[in-house]
Amino acid sequence: MATLGGLGQPRFGGPFSHRGDWFKATNFFMHTTVAQAIEEPVTLGDTQFFLLPFFGLQEVRNYFGDPEIRDLKTAMARIVTKMEEEFDPDRAHVLVAHFFAAGSSHTDSETQTEVGASMRYRLT
Repeated sequence: MATLGGLGQPRFGGPFSHRGDWFKATNFFMHTTVAQAIEEPVTLGDTQFFLLPFFGLQEVRNYFGDPEIRDLKTAMARIVTKMEEEFDPDRAHVLVAHFFAAGSSHTDSETQTEVGASMRYRLT
């Protein structure tokens, strides 16, 4: 059995990011950066999993070298397009993302977490 996760808030990314080898050896897969989410899909059986942690817009701007990325919709479009370049055509593809789900309610601790109801992606 494998456990998959994406964890990216700064308070978590640092402490967990250096344990990647141990996680892989125990079938616990956790990505803490946008770069990992795009460049290191986890393949289990006939499926590729893309583990996208919560991220800030600056991380996405830095990854793509594009200061014009100013909102989550644009950031997600760029990320998903880049992920598609990593697709193995012989496998199914699943995006596991740490984001606010449209239709849910916010809590006081959440900031800039909404992607929006009009944003839909189909990974095939």
